[in-house]
Amino acid sequence: MVPESPTDSGAWRWVVVLGAFISHFITCGFEKGYSIIYVEIIRVYGTSAAMTSALGGSASAVRLLLAPLAVSLSNIYSEQKVVMAGGILTFLGLLLASLSDHFAFVFIGYGVIFGFGLTLTFTPSLIICTYYFHERRATALSLSLAGCGFATMVLPYFFYYLISQYGLSGALLILSAFSLHYCIAGALYFKKEFVKKTVESNINPGKIKLTLRSRVVKYLYLLLEVKIASGIWVKLFLFSFILNMIGSGPVTTLLIDYSNQLGVIGSQSVQLLVIEGTVQLVMRIALGFVFDYPIIKPHRGIIWTGGIAFSSIIIILIAFASQLKFLSALMFLRGVFLALYISQQAVVLSDLCEGQPETTSQTIAIAQICKGLGTLIGSFLSGLIKDYTEDYRPAFIFLGVMQFIGFITSFASIIWARINSRKHKNQDVVENLISNSNMNISEISLSQSELNDGDNKQSISPSSPPIHNENNEKFIRQNPTV
Repeated sequence: MVPESPTDSGAWRWVVVLGAFISHFITCGFEKGYSIIYVEIIRVYGTSAAMTSALGGSASAVRLLLAPLAVSLSNIYSEQKVVMAGGILTFLGLLLASLSDHFAFVFIGYGVIFGFGLTLTFTPSLIICTYYFHERRATALSLSLAGCGFATMVLPYFFYYLISQYGLSGALLILSAFSLHYCIAGALYFKKEFVKKTVESNINPGKIKLTLRSRVVKYLYLLLEVKIASGIWVKLFLFSFILNMIGSGPVTTLLIDYSNQLGVIGSQSVQLLVIEGTVQLVMRIALGFVFDYPIIKPHRGIIWTGGIAFSSIIIILIAFASQLKFLSALMFLRGVFLALYISQQAVVLSDLCEGQPETTSQTIAIAQICKGLGTLIGSFLSGLIKDYTEDYRPAFIFLGVMQFIGFITSFASIIWARINSRKHKNQDVVENLISNSNMNISEISLSQSELNDGDNKQSISPSSPPIHNENNEKFIRQNPTV
C-alpha cells in the first residue's frame, strides 16, 4: 500500500507557496544586494566595472542558463531534493568566496558555484506552484514571487550592515550560512503523486535489467530532453527575454555606485533599493488577484508587454536624474512595472503553452536560459561602456534602448499568437460545421435509402396487388388478335 502523500491535502499547496516565497526571498535578496557587494569588490580588489559587473551577471546567468538542467533533475529526483542540494552548493560557493584573497577564486566561488546552486533553487521554486494551481495560478505565483519584493525591502540594509561591520570577507561568510535556508524551503516541496511514482520506479523490473552503459545513456537522455511549445511566436517571445534582460538585468547592479557619484552616499543610496522593493511587494500581491479576473485574463499578455515599455523609458530617465528625489520617484515607478514584468512571466508563458501543457515547464526553463544570456551580455556591456566613457549615463541609456527593443519583440509575438489562436478557433468552428453537415447528409441519405428499401419490399410482397398483370390482361381482352 502506497502511503498518503502530504500533497493529497489541498491545503498543502499553500505550504508549497510559502516554501517558494522563502526561496525567492533569498534569491532576490542576493541579486539586489549585489549592488552593495559590487562597490566593495571594486574597492578591495581594484577590478574594473566590466569585470565586477560580469561577476554578478555570471552568477545570474549560470542560474538562468542551466534552468533546463534543473527541470530535468527535478523530474528525475523531485524538486525537494534538487532545491536542498542547491542550498548546499550556494553555501559552499559563498564560503569559498569569503576565504579567497584573489578575485579569480571569488569569481569561481560566487560566479560559478554559487550561481549553479541558484540554478537548482530558483527554477524548481518557480515551477512547483504551477503543478498545484490552474484557476489561481497568477495568484499563487504572485504570492510566491512577493518574496522578491520583501527581500528588496529588507536585505539591502542587512547587506550594508554586514559589510560595514565585518568587511567583505566577513559578510560573505555570514551570508553563506544564511543561504542554508534554501534547504528549509526545499524541504516543504512535495510534487503531486511523488511518493507513488517513487515506489513504482523502485519496483520496476525493467530498470533492474539495465546495464551500466544503458543506465548512463538513459539518464543523459532524460537530463538533456527539452520540449517547448511549438509555434514561431513562442520562439520569438523567448528571444525577447534576451533583449529585455540586457536592458533590465544590470540596472540595480550599477545603481548604488551611480548614486554615490551623484553624491548620495551610505544608507541613503540603499534607500533606492528599498523603495523599489516595497512597491514590488505590494504590486506583486495585488497583480496576482487582478490578473486572475475574467475581464483581465484574456488580455494579460498585452498588459504585461506594456509594462516592459514603461520600464524601458524609466531606465533612460534614470540617466538624466541628478538628485535623490528624482531617483526615488523613478525607482518607485520601476518597482511597479518590474513587479508586473517579473511576477507574470510564468503566467504569460503558461498561457502561450495552454494547448500543450506538457511543454510548460521546459518552455519556462528555456526562458530562463534566454534571461541568463541577456543578463550576462547586459552586465558586461554596461560595465564596459562605463569603463570606456567613465560615466554611468551612457550605460543606462543603452540599457533602456535594449529593453524597448525587447518590448517591440515581445509585443509582436503576443499579437502573432493571438491572431494564430483565432485562426485555429475559426478553423475548428468550420471543421465542426462541416462534420455536422456531413453527419446530417449521411443521416438524410440513410433515411432515404431506408424508405426506398421499404417501397421495394412492398412492391414484391405477395399481399400487394399485381397492378402490371391486370393491365396486361385488359390489353389482351381488347386485342384478341394479338
